[in-house]
Amino acid sequence: MSSSRQLVAIVFADIMGYTTLMQEDEEQALQIRNKFEHILQQETAAHGGRIQKMMGDGALCIFSSSIEAARAAVAVQQQMREEPSVPLRIGIHAGDVMVDESDVYGDGVNIASRIESFAVPGGIFLSAKVYDDIKNHKDIQAVCLGRFLLKNVKEPVAIYAVSNEGISVPQNETLQGKGRAPNSTKRIPSALRWLGLVLVIGTASFFFFKKFAPSVLAANTATKAIAILPFHNESLQKGENEFFCNGMMEAVLNNLSQVRSFHVISRQSVEQYRDSKKTTGNIADELGVSYILAGSVQRVGNKVKITTELIDAKADQQIWADSFTSELDDVFSLQENIASEIASALKVKIAPEVEGRLARVPSTNQRALDLYYEAQTNFVKYAYTLPQLESDYNKIQSLCRQALAIDSNLAEAYTLKAKAYWEKVYINSLKKKINKQQLPDSVAAPCEKALTIDNNAVDPMVLLSEYYDFTGKKDRQLSYLEKAITLNPNHFEANLHLAEYYVHSDNTVEKSLHYLKKALRLDPQSITTPEVYGLLSFVYQNILDFEKAKHYAQKAIDQDVNAVAKARGFLDMARILMRVGTGEEVIKYAYEYLKQDSSSNALYFAGEAYCYLKNDCTKAVTLYEKVFGSFSNHPNAHRYAVALWKVGRKEEAAKWMNSSLNKYKEDEKAKGHPIKEYDLAGVYAFLGNKKAAYEILKEPSSNNSVWGWGAPYYILRDPLFENLWHDKEFQDIVANVQAEKAKVRERIQRLEQKGEL
Repeated sequence: MSSSRQLVAIVFADIMGYTTLMQEDEEQALQIRNKFEHILQQETAAHGGRIQKMMGDGALCIFSSSIEAARAAVAVQQQMREEPSVPLRIGIHAGDVMVDESDVYGDGVNIASRIESFAVPGGIFLSAKVYDDIKNHKDIQAVCLGRFLLKNVKEPVAIYAVSNEGISVPQNETLQGKGRAPNSTKRIPSALRWLGLVLVIGTASFFFFKKFAPSVLAANTATKAIAILPFHNESLQKGENEFFCNGMMEAVLNNLSQVRSFHVISRQSVEQYRDSKKTTGNIADELGVSYILAGSVQRVGNKVKITTELIDAKADQQIWADSFTSELDDVFSLQENIASEIASALKVKIAPEVEGRLARVPSTNQRALDLYYEAQTNFVKYAYTLPQLESDYNKIQSLCRQALAIDSNLAEAYTLKAKAYWEKVYINSLKKKINKQQLPDSVAAPCEKALTIDNNAVDPMVLLSEYYDFTGKKDRQLSYLEKAITLNPNHFEANLHLAEYYVHSDNTVEKSLHYLKKALRLDPQSITTPEVYGLLSFVYQNILDFEKAKHYAQKAIDQDVNAVAKARGFLDMARILMRVGTGEEVIKYAYEYLKQDSSSNALYFAGEAYCYLKNDCTKAVTLYEKVFGSFSNHPNAHRYAVALWKVGRKEEAAKWMNSSLNKYKEDEKAKGHPIKEYDLAGVYAFLGNKKAAYEILKEPSSNNSVWGWGAPYYILRDPLFENLWHDKEFQDIVANVQAEKAKVRERIQRLEQKGEL
């Protein structure tokens, strides 16, 4: 019986007290079991899962998505409440397990089973991994019940309870199951406890300063993770002061972001909590922070009052609060004071050079600032929500022009004009409508103008780095990014683009992962977060860590914040599975991608799966004909050629293969482009030009233009290279590359285990 390793959501469900009920009322017991089985089958199928096995009064199910597993569980429990009611317990965990036709094996199964043992009738308990996947989805609510030591599981596991209407949520102290809370211990005789205490005190006195004092000091000076929630507008004229209120919040966020000892969540991730009814504890948990800064702004005439409070979310207590009042023309001193007070409350020292930047006054003209704040608010709407409307873009540009007409030295307005245009260019570039001629005037020029006014402005530096990346000037790109990250280590885009700069070589994989994971901490849940997940998946594919690659691709899918991001997640998953999966798996994700995006890529991947993995090249030809019928210049015509060759249409195959070769030779960007160099080697190999193929394949394993995207495994099942498979030279090259990748992978895993990545 064949089995495969899969990353799945594991659901355990059982009817509590079923054995006793069978003894007391067999007819009723059978009635509720039949109801349970019927509804479980119905909802599991409806949410894309499958029942792996029934166990009398219980069941084990698996789902490819934690989100769908939780939704299925909620649907089941809500129907279990109806008469005849069924006292059902459900536990869910997500993990890497071995799956065969009839069972599931691995630590993930054990953890799911232990979590289910703690659940109460009518309840759904989740592991932290599942909660991390569902926390951004408003249709599933959950609360933390604490950490528990589960039987035969070494580390404590956080357990969450789904708190949707109709789902039972217990008190923590009532929980019993296969394990215990970390602080619940067997009773120790008092004499032994005193003896132990004496020994502990004596030992600690001897070793404390020798060994542990440095680590205590390090803990006290650790980075403070903080989220600044959108400020409430308490002005009497709310409408006309809303933009000013947003500007105050943005300014405080930017000021704190420049302090290296702070870890400040990005604006795009906190924006969703505007007017949220969630508790500060839940928000902090979802954003991965220890502190929440909440505030309000009141503007009356020429007077401004900002009230703020800093909350220790874990202790659920206020640790600092204050009100700041000033004249409108001195509002920047007020913003600076807030940053200083928060730093003082958290025992963080602000460097003198940062203090100098915090004291900067963008403009003394309040009307120009008001117009800028309004443009900034519109940019947040335009950039961080969907759909993106042309009318919002036009409004941003108009407001910035008006602000600059009043104060031509408002550096922030120049940058915002360029950012809005770049955002529009980025979206349009996906549709192949980018206007390269306008880029220097619309992006570079206003950013350079902003830097002549304020040479420490980070936003124009980051935007110029993107511009120079697009125009191929990598040295200038890196220069701007390095300066930006020095000035503002909490700048999300600076971290993301530095990661992108380093992402294409195994020699810099530590740097790429460092900046990607920092970017993810800064922006844990917004429409840009799936982009980070996608890049993380790409990096792990490059070093052949396919389980982590699948994990991050699935995270991009489950984030479900916009169709484009979800589609890319399905596409990434199809690509990964082409390397290590089965034909059925690839086809499944390819068609899921097709539901999100009607472009040719889905048919293309499905065609590869049918031809290469299922040996059904006739079906592949049918799919490829749909692709090339609508896109005759498709860059992957050589894949069509392989399918044609295998069904005996060799003359057509040769035509398409040579056409693909000519396109690659003409394409100046093919050199250094991920996959294109690999595919060019494959075309040479298929056409019998082994020498040209080997010249490319002899590139070092760190060159991910050839050996990225899981190529060292894919090449062994890719028929483009069939002419080389039996060559010792080919076998040695691939074996050496796999060995080098393994060294990199092991190095990264060691760093991750130490918490250094």
